[in-house]
Amino acid sequence: MQKKKTLSRVILLFTAVLLLLSMALMTGCGKEEENDEPPYDVEIKVKSSLGDEWIFDLDTKELSCEYEYTGQKIDFYFDSVKMINAPQIFRERWFSNTRDPHIGSVTINCLYYDASGNRVGTDAHYRPAIGRGRYKYHFIVGGQGGSWIDLRAVDLFVTIK
Repeated sequence: MQKKKTLSRVILLFTAVLLLLSMALMTGCGKEEENDEPPYDVEIKVKSSLGDEWIFDLDTKELSCEYEYTGQKIDFYFDSVKMINAPQIFRERWFSNTRDPHIGSVTINCLYYDASGNRVGTDAHYRPAIGRGRYKYHFIVGGQGGSWIDLRAVDLFVTIK
C-alpha cells in the first residue's frame, strides 16, 4: 500500500512539473517579445540625397544634423522600416513602402525657419533644404487599414549654417 501511495505522488509531481513547463513554454518565458499578428513596432530609416542616413530606434523620436551652406539642394526622404516585435523572419530586413503594401502610407512634412528664425511659408508640405536656416522634417509612417505597422511619427531637424 505504501508503494502505491509513493508511486501516485511521484506521478502527480511529475505531471505537475510537466504542466508548469508546458505553460512556461507557451507563454514565451525567457524569449524575446514577439507578436504573431500585426501591427508591429518599427524602427525608421531616413536618408538624404548626400548619402547620409538616420535610424530612429524605438526610443528615438527626433534626431538632428548640421550642414555648411553650399547652395546645393539636399533632399531628405523615408527609406525603410524594420519590424521589431514581428516574427523572426520579418525582423531581419528593412522594408520599403514603395515595394511593400503592408507598410501603409508615408507622409513627410517640412517646416522651414530662415537664418533669422522667421518661419517661411504657411504650409507644411515637403521641401528640400537649400537656404541657410533650420528645417524640421516630420515623417509619419504606417497606421492605415492593411498596414502591418503601428502609426509612428519622428522628426529630423536639419540646420544649414
